[in-house]
Amino acid sequence: MRGAACAALALGAIGCGGGGGATAVLLTLRASPDVPAGRLAAATSLAIAVGGAESYSTTLVVAGQLAGGVATVRYRPEAIAGTLDFQATVSDVQGPFAVGDAEATIVAGAEVPAEIVLAPFAVADGGVDLAAPDLAPIRDLSVEHDFARGHDLRAPDLSAPDLSAPDLSAPPDLTPAAPPFAASHVAASSYGASAGDLPSTVATIDTGAIALFDGAGQPVPLPAGARFAPDASGNAILSIGGWKVTAPVVVRGGQRLVVVAAGAVDVAAAILASATNERPGPGGATPDHGPGPGGVGSIAAMFDRPGGGGAGFGGNGASGGTTMGRIAGGVAGQAYGNHLGDWNGGSGGGDGAAASACLAPGGSGGGGGGAVQISSAVSIAVEAAGRISANGGGGRGGCYGSGAATGGGGGGSGGEIFLEAPSVTVAGGLFANGGAGGSGDPGNAGSIGSDGEDGQDSTVPATGGAGALSGSAGGNGGSLGNLPASGANGTRSTRGGGAGPGRIWLRTHGPQSLDTTNSTISPTPTLDSTL
Repeated sequence: MRGAACAALALGAIGCGGGGGATAVLLTLRASPDVPAGRLAAATSLAIAVGGAESYSTTLVVAGQLAGGVATVRYRPEAIAGTLDFQATVSDVQGPFAVGDAEATIVAGAEVPAEIVLAPFAVADGGVDLAAPDLAPIRDLSVEHDFARGHDLRAPDLSAPDLSAPDLSAPPDLTPAAPPFAASHVAASSYGASAGDLPSTVATIDTGAIALFDGAGQPVPLPAGARFAPDASGNAILSIGGWKVTAPVVVRGGQRLVVVAAGAVDVAAAILASATNERPGPGGATPDHGPGPGGVGSIAAMFDRPGGGGAGFGGNGASGGTTMGRIAGGVAGQAYGNHLGDWNGGSGGGDGAAASACLAPGGSGGGGGGAVQISSAVSIAVEAAGRISANGGGGRGGCYGSGAATGGGGGGSGGEIFLEAPSVTVAGGLFANGGAGGSGDPGNAGSIGSDGEDGQDSTVPATGGAGALSGSAGGNGGSLGNLPASGANGTRSTRGGGAGPGRIWLRTHGPQSLDTTNSTISPTPTLDSTL
């Protein structure tokens, strides 16, 4: 039987194409430190022999692409089951100088990783060391060679075989392959081809402590080959093999979560990264902060206290309510982050006027929703029972105390959910909705108004805090088909504005690689097919 190999010997090469559903083995060839760097840079050919479930061999021409010590080869077998044995040999004009082997078990319809570590080439005792050939005993190179009797060893004859022009007419597909999977927003080195699968016992991922915990709050160790580390851009990067989410997982902490998976990711339960009132989700902003924060209500007279503005992100927020003295509420937060390279959490809603006079957290704006990215080299499936949420927090209600009233806080905007893989299927839910604004003061000394709802795991908008007496109700948050509600005029202290939703990105090879049938997604996702 004959498979098909496609190879790229330089990082940053283009992909092979054909989608992520094809059966394949992605080989990563990595030179050990004792292989001479100079010979790697001068390598002329890479020979690959396949055994086990099927037999195949080929020789690829290289011209400096191995100088970095790392290369990839994608092999597409005809067999759909069994184990494949791979042997790689690297040669230069002097002969072979580095070899390595690996094995991989075929998984039908999926691409599995394998790594070949190239070590210096060695021969048995009594053999000829081709890494440094001794040609003196064979021929005296000081005299002119008789071409009628053989080759001139002063100019090695590479015509058999001609490695500069491999025969591409045979069945193997030798189109350039992609380098090891490169996730968006993080360094390519975040990908770990040999990382182990994340245990299903993980119940909490803490991006601040850079730690994993089970349902009892006990630390969960990383699997072999996996890494969890922050970068300089505010990301906590979890590099793993595969991940099957079978029970709820809470994501918390001050940094955005980026999961880079060498295997498939299957979400059959909830991944929760939403804000709760003024407490932001992972990577979300605190009240009054972020790229699109809601404005703080301005202070005028003792009983003229407008509400804070709702934050923006995937869309604008809504302004806080205006008082009877025509003091405008906090301004609406503005939208941001509409490009593929942008990567953000939600922004915080504005505090209501004179919120500091309340017993905390009265009048506080809502926190921004978290940011969760999952990048898989194979596939991502959000099953019907699974969901990922990164909603914004609801603004707190205003208060009446110390002889003064305060406005309600604006809602925090939804965060960002970013999914990318050769195949993405969503049958469950993805939610990044905006939080609602809190109500104004309830008119009773020492009391606090109603809080706005946090963004909901549905398309239904979060409801603003209910008004009471002279206080007015908060504005609803934004969701699919529902703009955030602007603040209405009030008689004294007024409501906070509702926040805009966040952003959801689905990135694949193309429309045929994405299936959102029977899903519930709010807000409308942005689709990208440039992976």
